[in-house]
Amino acid sequence: SNMAEALVLLNARGEVLSVNRAAEKLLGLPRSVCEGKYLLALNRNFQLSEAMEAALRGENAEQEMEMNGRHYRCVASPVKDEGRVSGAVMLIPDVTDRFLAEKARREFTANVSHELKTPLTTVAGYAELLASGLAKPEDAQGFGQKILDEAGRLLVLIDDIMRLSKLDEGAPDAQMQIVNLGEIAKEAAERMRPLAEKQGIALAVEGDDSLVTGARALLEEMVRNLVDNAIKYNVEKGSVRVSVKNGCLTVEDTGIGVDQQ
Repeated sequence: SNMAEALVLLNARGEVLSVNRAAEKLLGLPRSVCEGKYLLALNRNFQLSEAMEAALRGENAEQEMEMNGRHYRCVASPVKDEGRVSGAVMLIPDVTDRFLAEKARREFTANVSHELKTPLTTVAGYAELLASGLAKPEDAQGFGQKILDEAGRLLVLIDDIMRLSKLDEGAPDAQMQIVNLGEIAKEAAERMRPLAEKQGIALAVEGDDSLVTGARALLEEMVRNLVDNAIKYNVEKGSVRVSVKNGCLTVEDTGIGVDQQ
């Protein structure tokens, strides 16, 4: 009764012998209604049906399925009596958190691949021009600087990935301490100002000192990334405003924005 996983016991005909509380919640029906009824008359989920039919054929089965906006993993096993299938046991844990984590990981991998490919393409392009001798002597220094800038961007990306990996493993990344969020915002803005000026973006910082408890290195990186994105995805001659008030940091820009979904 106290199991978090839904448990359904079936006879050889696929009729419900018993369900626990979690299964009642999953099926949306009380035990009194479920017992004695054919399982597929209570729920017509295709994956649930396949798992049940496989178990009643004497096979172990696993199916991933979605019900009521949640994701489940159905594990069905046959119950045999002297070699003959007499029923089935179906265990159905909720794996929504794992599903969402895997989805986020896939999206992260796709985004990282894109972010790495962009500077690598630039580096390869300028390096090819230099190696082939097609670059004019007066352009060589500029091309070299471009390669250096993009290589630095790659190093920052790789450092971010390694930091995220450590956080995902639960490793302590930095000690918590009292830090000045206003100071961090001003420092991040000054570091990103050359990029803003290069792209014709007006960058302003507002607000006073604001003390918060946090990991300074992570806060610095977070604010720098927010400002970097606000500049990178802005419109021509746009603006970015960083403000700090009462321990709250806000980054506003005139860029393309993010889809509400």
